[in-house]
Amino acid sequence: MAEEKFIIPQEHHLGQAARNQHKGHRSLVIWFTGLSGSGKSTLANLLEQCLFGQGCHTYILDGDNVRAGLNADLGFAEEDRRENIRRIGEVARLMTDAGLIVLTAFISPYREDRARVRALFPEGQFVEVFVDCPLEVCEQRDVKGLYQKPGRHYQKFYGH
Repeated sequence: MAEEKFIIPQEHHLGQAARNQHKGHRSLVIWFTGLSGSGKSTLANLLEQCLFGQGCHTYILDGDNVRAGLNADLGFAEEDRRENIRRIGEVARLMTDAGLIVLTAFISPYREDRARVRALFPEGQFVEVFVDCPLEVCEQRDVKGLYQKPGRHYQKFYGH
């Protein structure tokens, strides 16, 4: 017999629409995806500075920052990578409910995982940006040393 769950989500008096109106902009997720070293975090940071300068309430969820805290218990096996993206999607959903523009920077290699996250949001509230950077350029940047590991270790980050 399945374990019974006693979870009843709390109804809030203020919703996303009221928060968006109060902040003066609509909330959404801009999900940057691409290879390590492609420029996801750089682009997210530049966009955040621009939006913040226009009075928007923003937050960046970056892969390494999230893995250093919330997802510190996860490794890089496929099931851990999927759970990493699932958790990030749920956090982004909570943040958009709070009225924020959430910028994310994650390799997020699996199309299915990105689709599952996209399904958490109403139409038009999730924008996926693939940072298409040639592998050779990513290898030259290689800030994390992923491309230097023997056996082309980084290929598991490609996904599908």
